[in-house]
Amino acid sequence: MNFLFDTSIDVSRRQFYVLAMGSCIGNLAGFIGNALIFGWNGTTIFCGICMLLMAAGSFIGIKKGQIRYASYLMIAVLSLVEFPTLYYIYQTGTIVYMVLAMVAIAIFIPTGNAIRFAGIVIVADVAAVILAI
Repeated sequence: MNFLFDTSIDVSRRQFYVLAMGSCIGNLAGFIGNALIFGWNGTTIFCGICMLLMAAGSFIGIKKGQIRYASYLMIAVLSLVEFPTLYYIYQTGTIVYMVLAMVAIAIFIPTGNAIRFAGIVIVADVAAVILAI
């Protein structure tokens, strides 16, 4: 874990390490939790696919050095696919996920694009929550 605090490593790379670890650990926990609570249903398989996408994004960023593209891919999957779909499946909106998406967008996406992307994410999240009601 020292690599997170090693100042000789570029700060954007260290931030990506946090994104990669957080998304992989969070998706693994969600996948295991769904499997234990609901069994092997469609939601569990969906969470497993999202977990694999986060692992692939992490691999692309860390091993291939494509941090920018990997972070965009991971944030897009999380904020536009996984979170809204889970809002709809579980019939609830969880503001914590929206806040996590907004923080990731603010950190990893340049300002002009971040504002547009955040607007799209908010619309997708609100639409999913409304459809879930």
